[in-house]
Amino acid sequence: MQNKIQTLTQKITKYFNYKSIYLNEFFVFNDKSINIIISTNDDINYMIFIFVDYSDLDAVCTDIQIALATKLKTLINDESDTRLSSVNITLNKNSTLIISTIVPNVLEPKTLNQLIASIEEEPYYYKKQVLTYKKSDGAFIEELLLDNVEPVITCEKVISNIDDYVLFTSGLGNEKYEFCAMLYEKLPFLTLKVGKEKRLNLKDMINEELTPEQLTNAGIYRDLTSEALINQWIETIGVENDQAG
Repeated sequence: MQNKIQTLTQKITKYFNYKSIYLNEFFVFNDKSINIIISTNDDINYMIFIFVDYSDLDAVCTDIQIALATKLKTLINDESDTRLSSVNITLNKNSTLIISTIVPNVLEPKTLNQLIASIEEEPYYYKKQVLTYKKSDGAFIEELLLDNVEPVITCEKVISNIDDYVLFTSGLGNEKYEFCAMLYEKLPFLTLKVGKEKRLNLKDMINEELTPEQLTNAGIYRDLTSEALINQWIETIGVENDQAG
């Protein structure tokens, strides 16, 4: 499933025209090699994607991000290695670290949320976002990876579906919506396109309901923009009434 998550990441970043550098087995933690993807669309702000085991998640703010930052700095300064030659030297300062992990099925939501918060609120080295996947997400990820499917468009359709939203917010459960909502919440560049609607012109709607006399009076009332004009209008009405009598 880790490979599927990485492939999904690649398809989403490609959709937004992000350039990506893939560094496989970039460093080792707890005897496990960690792949990273560095993506940018402006050569200033970067997304660094990594996958870690859930058991290693509590080490992100200590050992993992320190090892990552140290190795990236070393590689950027190594003139004999050109893998990061196109990367801005401010990479470590202008990056969001996006950590993906697969969470245990029986994990208490409160425990998971506390751990995620402790990582994302930690201010050192990188801004951080944690994407948590469940094994049950595997089927939907496979669906998003089909050749004739664009993941971003599919997720837009899911997240815009009112019925799915109602199920999700009412607590009745909707794993597909929950999955897409997580992507929109955690990926800084993933934004929902909201269709524009022509605004109603309240002034025209009101005018259509008025008689010609009411329209004339409405124009007069709109011109009464000061106390002096109001008093002058009242005096005029008095003169007209006297002449009429």
